[in-house]
Amino acid sequence: MSDWQKLVENKEWSALNDFWRHHASQEVCAEILEALRHLVPVFERTNGTESRFEHALPREVPPDLAGAAQILCLGELEATALDDDFITTYLTQWNELFPQVQKSCAELAALPEVTDGAADMSRAHHAKKASELLAFIPAILEAMLYPGDAEDEEPDELGTPLQEHVAMAAVYAFTAGRHFQLAIGKEHELDALRGGKVLKSARKAAEQTNALHAAQRERRLARMAELVPHLGPSQAARNCEREGLGAVSAILSQWHRHQK
Repeated sequence: MSDWQKLVENKEWSALNDFWRHHASQEVCAEILEALRHLVPVFERTNGTESRFEHALPREVPPDLAGAAQILCLGELEATALDDDFITTYLTQWNELFPQVQKSCAELAALPEVTDGAADMSRAHHAKKASELLAFIPAILEAMLYPGDAEDEEPDELGTPLQEHVAMAAVYAFTAGRHFQLAIGKEHELDALRGGKVLKSARKAAEQTNALHAAQRERRLARMAELVPHLGPSQAARNCEREGLGAVSAILSQWHRHQK
C-alpha cells in the first residue's frame, strides 16, 4: 500500500492534501482523484425538470469524509491531475460540440411530431433551422486562416488566435442561448411536473387494477381455452358468464386480445 493510500484509508485529509500538492506526480494525483471520487457520494441536484449529478459538498457528508469532499470541491487536485485536459481551448470545445449538436438536430428532425399546427413551428423545422445556422460557423472559422498569396506564402500568424476568438463567441452564444431557453421554460416546468405526476398516478392505478383482476382474468382465459374448441367463442363466453366469470362482452374482448 502506497503512502497516499494509507492516508486515504486512515482518512487523514489534511496530510493527503499536503501530499498531493508537494510530493505527488501528475499520475499519482490522477489516482488520488479517482480514489476520492469513489469515496465521496454523488448526489442528484434538481430544479423543476432539470437535474445533474455531482459529488457531495463537505457539509453534506459525515464529518470523517468532509475533508475528502473539500478536496474535490476546490477542484485544484482535478486541475493538477488532468493538466492540459482540465481547461480546453474554445476551438477544441467547439469542435467537440458541433458534431454532437448536428447529430442531435438530425435525430430530432427525424422524430414524429408531438404537437400540431404550423409547419414552421414544428420540432423538425426548429431542428433543421438550428443545424443550418450552426453549419455556417465552421466556414467562418476557416475564413479566419489567411492562406497567404503569391508574394507572401506564409499563413497569417493571427489566424489561430482569431479562430479561438470566433470559437469563444460561438460557444458563449450557444451556452447563453441554452440558459435563456431554460429560463423561459421554467414557467412551464411546473405544468410538466404536474403532468408527470398525473401520468405516474394513472399508471400506478392501472397496475393496481390489473393486479386486482389478474386472478379473475387468468380464470376466464383458462376456462375459455377449455370451452372454445368445443363451443366456439360466443357460446363459451356465455357459459363463463353463467359461471360468474364476468359479462359476455368483457370476456369476449379479453379473449380476442389474448389471441392477438
